[in-house]
Amino acid sequence: LAELKTLQEVVDFFHQSVATPGDHAALHKKAGKTVAARYIARAVPVDLPKTGQLNLSPDEQILIVDDGDETGIGLQQALSDKGYKTTLLQFNEFNPASKKRADVCVDLHGLNAKVIQALLDAIIEKNGPIGGFVQINPLGNKQGDIAEFFNANESKLLKTVFFMAKHLKPLMSAGTDAGHRFFIIATRIDGKIGLNGIQSRSVLQGGYYGLTKSLKKEAPRLFCRNIDIAPHMTSADICAIVLDELHDTADLHPEIGRTTRTERFILGKKESSVEHNGNGAAGPDPH
Repeated sequence: LAELKTLQEVVDFFHQSVATPGDHAALHKKAGKTVAARYIARAVPVDLPKTGQLNLSPDEQILIVDDGDETGIGLQQALSDKGYKTTLLQFNEFNPASKKRADVCVDLHGLNAKVIQALLDAIIEKNGPIGGFVQINPLGNKQGDIAEFFNANESKLLKTVFFMAKHLKPLMSAGTDAGHRFFIIATRIDGKIGLNGIQSRSVLQGGYYGLTKSLKKEAPRLFCRNIDIAPHMTSADICAIVLDELHDTADLHPEIGRTTRTERFILGKKESSVEHNGNGAAGPDPH
């Protein structure tokens, strides 16, 4: 590939390399034109999860990172009612002082890798090993200009969760019987993983999807999932959906979209061909 000198040579190279015997969708000739297949992402409806038991050890806790409203408090109560130990962590930047009811409150912008590790170690020392992690992202503001797409608090939160995942991965994947340990992130993009056709409230929240995919590859026994929940959903709705997803017995889909309590989507694809007429021009297949 490094030896190719022109854009046309690169195009021709990829046209040749995608063609394989018997793969009619990869490359074919049509009316004197080369048609290379490409695929467009789409949201595919799927059944609601079949829920089971978490099977965490009695000494393990679930760490919940709050979204700044009543959701984290409601989720903590629901899990406590099921007999699980929990710790609720809030960041001061997302929570008015009058609403702070978390077990731990810290300044988000005072965190770095070492401070985050010390924070998690303190939580573990106080309440036991972490068997489950749930982070519920705050609902972003409607974005009117480019500066709002890269909100400083959301950017810092994203980096913080990456550092948390790095520290928690060896702890949560250790042992021969890891049970149903889980790492769950709830985003608030559009309920269809960015494919709902509406303007997203948060571009940065798309970064969490790479995190959970990478974490799953590095710790395959860990249940990892991103749940994109529609912005209009209430705190009660979000709690119910997160509880459904973290109890899912099928670890098949790392990305789930939820627009209501009864609607559920995964990422799929549909084919869309592009023509190439040999002189550098390309365009959509009209047939």
